[in-house]
Amino acid sequence: MVGAADSPIGAQFRLKKQSTDGKTTMPVAPAPAVIYDVDKEKNMHKEDKEVGVDAALIALLALLWQARQEASEKPWSLAKLAKRAGVQMSTLLRQLNALSSAGLVTVATAEGGGGSASLSTAGAELCASMFAPPGE
Repeated sequence: MVGAADSPIGAQFRLKKQSTDGKTTMPVAPAPAVIYDVDKEKNMHKEDKEVGVDAALIALLALLWQARQEASEKPWSLAKLAKRAGVQMSTLLRQLNALSSAGLVTVATAEGGGGSASLSTAGAELCASMFAPPGE
């Protein structure tokens, strides 16, 4: 791996490369070094670890709560959720899987690739306590 700890410094750089005819050499641009910050990995999502829930999951719960408020009988499609959340479908499915494993969301997938998601009873109760205005 470029920039790996076991590689000598500068090993990722080549000054010349032999051409295919074997007679001439050509200059080669240096490869970008990959820098891995161990401290960044340790501190990544520190705030989320303290709270215990990732902010992206809370945002997705808020979207599902909004969907329930607008039309409780019709869950939003996965495409609509991905668009509203501003994430790729793979990211949305990963987040929904985490919420589904926690029993907060019900995901229905269609054979053709579509699907929908809605809050479970437990998810609706949690969202009501988190997002509902006081006094409701």
